[in-house]
Amino acid sequence: MKINRVSIFVLNYNGIALMRECLPSLVEAGRRSPVPVRLVVIDNRSTDASVSFVRENFPTFEISVAEANDFLCSFNAYVAADTGDVALLLNNDIKVDPDFLAPLITLFEKNEDAFFASPLCWDFSGQHYEGGLSRLMNRAGIMGTRSVMPPLPADGTPLLTASIGAAIAVRRDRFLALGGFDRLFLPGILEDLDLCYRGWKRGWRGYLVRESMAYHKGQASFQPAFGAYRVRKMACCHTFLFMWKNLSDFTLLAEHALLLLPRLAWSLVRGDLAFGAGLMEALGRLSEAMERRRGAQEGAVLSDREILKLTGAPS
Repeated sequence: MKINRVSIFVLNYNGIALMRECLPSLVEAGRRSPVPVRLVVIDNRSTDASVSFVRENFPTFEISVAEANDFLCSFNAYVAADTGDVALLLNNDIKVDPDFLAPLITLFEKNEDAFFASPLCWDFSGQHYEGGLSRLMNRAGIMGTRSVMPPLPADGTPLLTASIGAAIAVRRDRFLALGGFDRLFLPGILEDLDLCYRGWKRGWRGYLVRESMAYHKGQASFQPAFGAYRVRKMACCHTFLFMWKNLSDFTLLAEHALLLLPRLAWSLVRGDLAFGAGLMEALGRLSEAMERRRGAQEGAVLSDREILKLTGAPS
């Protein structure tokens, strides 16, 4: 697939300080890109002066105010209205290396099966690994991902990754075919895994691009906004919703059902009240997950076990 244009969308909410640090790197990456790049800030109804700040300081960026603050789901309408071949979907706490784009573009051009790609991501100091390579795992009836450090020797072979890290590069046509991010997971957590898993079901693949570098100021906005307990509760709730929506393997679902009560009891013994609260919230939304099951299985060519074999953590 020949890539003729890339669009970079930066999602912002009250993030002037973050954008001041991050947007210059994206301007430079766009300047050094081998193909034309469109730069857009999507403002999620900020209450600070973000819109005027971007207009006054970063004229290279288009600035658009979303109709509502739908968190990552705000990307959906903008990707749909765009005409680029690849869309990069970033939060306002991401900065990148100057030559960040070329390796991602090459990945999509050389791998027709690619749906998404993740750069190698570090913290802002460049010293601590933030992600990029994730492994799918199913432990005691609960499915999720674990971020792992990729093999460092560069042998030219791209690594498969279960889901995207902090920076998201997607083939626009396939993102739209999947309907984008699912509002089931608002305000956040696991909406990225859900999107990637649905792509894997259709036989598309996700890759880590080690030659592309990004830097992430982790939880710069999400954790402070919601607090540790609510984030943990949300993560538990959305894990259940993800599994009930996406899994079709009878054995995996049976294991999940059989171990759910023992896991709940163990969480109470450990004082992890968020697990039980998340489970109760998920049960209250079970009908929403069930309504989405048919769409999640549409066009499936890979089974849950095949995806686990391709992207799973070593046992």
